[in-house]
Amino acid sequence: MLKEFKLGSEAISYIRSQLGLGYSLAQHLLNLPLEQGQVTTYLPALTSDEAKRSFDKGGVVDRSEEPLHKVVTLVSAFLREQVKGYAVFEGFWRDRSLFATAKEQHLFYEPEAIYYFASSANPDPVYIEAAVRAGRSYPYIGVLTSLPEGKPDIQSGTNVTSQQLRELASRAQHIVVGSYDDEGYLIWARR
Repeated sequence: MLKEFKLGSEAISYIRSQLGLGYSLAQHLLNLPLEQGQVTTYLPALTSDEAKRSFDKGGVVDRSEEPLHKVVTLVSAFLREQVKGYAVFEGFWRDRSLFATAKEQHLFYEPEAIYYFASSANPDPVYIEAAVRAGRSYPYIGVLTSLPEGKPDIQSGTNVTSQQLRELASRAQHIVVGSYDDEGYLIWARR
């Protein structure tokens, strides 16, 4: 059983370093006032303070599905509360032909990236878990965000513009970053 822990400024520094390695969406997330947010993680209850701050080291969290399910639960709850909510995860760029039969909802940003997403328009747990799992690239970066009323919904298989990525980033309520050698996650929340 994992326990939620609040982390300090060292977690913000780690998140910034990981965003700096990401694609365009991550680069736009760097413009947020991250220091004004709160970072949490889920770790075994008896984790030492030193291990909690060793974000790039493995062995802190067992390689189980529990950390992933914590993220899926967060995404599900977030999307249920939003009218035009999105959970967007950066992924590896692959040949578009591979996505003709893909189960994951996805967006393209030419020429560099693919983004997997789940939305409040279709909050099916199958799509949510598929998006969270599909984003398993290094660095692992996801954002829980929304679009303003009146903006068109994002459609799977389409191209996203730099302006759309900037808007999604600016409205971020949570950022999810892989940590502990990708065995766990740091979760930033806007205050």
